[in-house]
Amino acid sequence: MKLSAIAKEIIPPILYRTIRGKAAHSLPEFSSWTEAKKACTEDGYEHNKLTKLIFDKTIVYRDKLSGGIITINNSEIQTLTALGIVISQNQVPGKITVIDYGGACGAHYFLAKHIFRDTEFDWRVIETPGMAKVARDIETNELHFFDNIELAIMNVNSIHLIHSSGTLQCMPEPYKELERFIDAKPNFMLLSRLGVTSESSEIITIHRHMMSANGPGPAPREFEDEICIYPFQYPVRSKLESTLSDEYSIEFINNDPSGRFSVGSHEIIGITYFCRRNKA
Repeated sequence: MKLSAIAKEIIPPILYRTIRGKAAHSLPEFSSWTEAKKACTEDGYEHNKLTKLIFDKTIVYRDKLSGGIITINNSEIQTLTALGIVISQNQVPGKITVIDYGGACGAHYFLAKHIFRDTEFDWRVIETPGMAKVARDIETNELHFFDNIELAIMNVNSIHLIHSSGTLQCMPEPYKELERFIDAKPNFMLLSRLGVTSESSEIITIHRHMMSANGPGPAPREFEDEICIYPFQYPVRSKLESTLSDEYSIEFINNDPSGRFSVGSHEIIGITYFCRRNKA
């Protein structure tokens, strides 16, 4: 379903908002990730149009950061808070190495660099192959893009922070992804914009939203919007915390409704974890 610029002018605003609301919140439940995937758009996060939109929005966002006072959201506050702690705890002079898992085209880096201007970063974004390929056009001497974690951590002596914003619930095996983070032995981890359940098993659903909602800032006026549908699951909170507990301590938890959507009668908890690696 596509909503062209003309359609947006014809459809009454209240009805258009209703369509957008249904796109974001009418979430059915599925018995498996495979079943949920069958109900989704074919290309998922590899959609070329989506990739280009996020790339274009990120360039605009990057350039606007130098224009004066900026407005930041709750997720960005969490990112900057985590980085402030990491930078203050770093006892060895040199670059701050950040693995940004699912960091799109580097918006988190550009915000971090805007605030921590005197800090030198080695910022490594892990993304889908399509996104990583496009984003390499805006690489800098501090910002680089990879399509898997093994390549991203190659030749890295110490990882100061793994940053993951709203990504674990987009993965078919979130606990295994978290174990891969732990195996990389970062000093700290920020797992933000999570949706979790206190129930005994994962809640598998889909995420249905407008494509224009992806990436930082508004879409261009001429952008022809359409609905995106991706498989989505809410991991069990106790399993996530148990996976963390052997090697990491949770420094703080923050309520974060941005990772939470309604799935029938299930209670979904929006949460962020900031974790510190336990000393050997």
